[in-house]
Amino acid sequence: NMFGQTFNSSLPIFLVLIGITIPILAWKVRRSRLNAVAGKDNDPIPWDFIVVLILGLLIVGVGIGLMLFLNSSA
Repeated sequence: NMFGQTFNSSLPIFLVLIGITIPILAWKVRRSRLNAVAGKDNDPIPWDFIVVLILGLLIVGVGIGLMLFLNSSA
């Protein structure tokens, strides 16, 4: 409650955090690292990791959806 008015403080906090994060990322991610990633571009795709990741997210999503469905029967 500032000057008799209520305002949402999440946007200023978000903007400050973005203002801190962008320079840190620009400083950390250097051109040499980006070139190293581009040099590895011909490596094989790790399909096993992708499948495990997608199945894990699917199982968690179905579990959360089932919990919400069972709890919303009131």
